[in-house]
Amino acid sequence: MKPVVRLLVPLLLCCAAISRPAAQMLKKDAPVRVGHYHLNVTSVSDHKRFWVDTLGGTISACEIGSSGELGPAELIVTIDPKDGYPDGPTIDSEGCIWISLYAGWEARRYSPAGELLARVSFPVANITKIAFGGPDLRTAYATTARQLLTQDQLDAQPLAGGLFEFEVDVPGVACPLIAD
Repeated sequence: MKPVVRLLVPLLLCCAAISRPAAQMLKKDAPVRVGHYHLNVTSVSDHKRFWVDTLGGTISACEIGSSGELGPAELIVTIDPKDGYPDGPTIDSEGCIWISLYAGWEARRYSPAGELLARVSFPVANITKIAFGGPDLRTAYATTARQLLTQDQLDAQPLAGGLFEFEVDVPGVACPLIAD
């Protein structure tokens, strides 16, 4: 079975709290508005969409109807700002969502219902994205950032800005290519 690709483009948001995802289906040659964004990933079954509000510290989800319409939003995770800011989501083959924590020193794995299942610590503060690779998609790669760190922080985190890898028990999902 070939995965269906749905590309949703986040729209400009004027408030932090929304009741449904601020995204629209991208059509070929359609104009795109750019502004505050939410990062989107779709579940393995292609029936659920997750999005991360980095500044709001939340992960939300909604069902995707058979014709691509988005159902009501459901808040599934709230992360305290002292724990970092959720960023860079991806999905594994069990439908769990992995997020990185900017200024949080770790990546986390949550069930589709929002239960915290795993944590992976890093020697740097700013984790930006998790992606799966390797021949069996059981190697997770994490990008990190150096931006906004002071010289003292950089001295304490000499690996900041580096690429890290770690092994996972549950493989990731191959991302379909978007082509014309």
